[in-house]
Amino acid sequence: VFYFDDKIYYYDAALDEDDDEYQIYVFSADVDGGNVSIVSPEVTEMPTYQTVIVYGEYLIYSDFNGGICVKKPNGEKIDLYSEYSAMTQIQFVNDSYVYYTECEYSASLLGSNVYHSLWRVDLNGENRECIIEKQKHSSFDFNAVCFGEKMIVFAPKKIVVYNSDFSKYNEYDYGSFGLDEIEQICVYNNTMAISGWVEDNSSIKTLVYNVTGELVFEQ
Repeated sequence: VFYFDDKIYYYDAALDEDDDEYQIYVFSADVDGGNVSIVSPEVTEMPTYQTVIVYGEYLIYSDFNGGICVKKPNGEKIDLYSEYSAMTQIQFVNDSYVYYTECEYSASLLGSNVYHSLWRVDLNGENRECIIEKQKHSSFDFNAVCFGEKMIVFAPKKIVVYNSDFSKYNEYDYGSFGLDEIEQICVYNNTMAISGWVEDNSSIKTLVYNVTGELVFEQ
């Protein structure tokens, strides 16, 4: 479930009365479950990484097997990414750009590697740009958030903080935050909450920061 402007958004199936088959859509509803309605065109199949973002009057959502779609204010649907053979994940929307990651996996007798890259494209499907070139990591975990004037990438075993034009960055390990592994990241109302495992995955620790980087809550 995704929450924007006092509405929740989620994927579900609805019966198509014309051919008596179920089709998948993005739905919206009030937080009490009322006023349920379909807000997207038909989704091909249930996405691997389900993501819905409401940005002004735009609806950005993931489609099956790596597709990224946007529904414009006039109801037109645009495929921002439709090379369904790749694994992609929507990360965030900022300044009318959709930021997403591509993931490639390779395996051999010598082991396996996961390669991540970060891209952005505008809401019209134009001005596509690679922000972070392919990087080799040890797992599929690779997430980015926009926070204040920074972009923060949570990669396996490290956190990378970029400035607004991506020309400079600083790297930190999870130990700097007293965490062994990140479990969840949430940005809301100028605060960022990070929850992760500590003490050999025996307990969860939650840290909340404001946009100046000050720790305002810890549990």
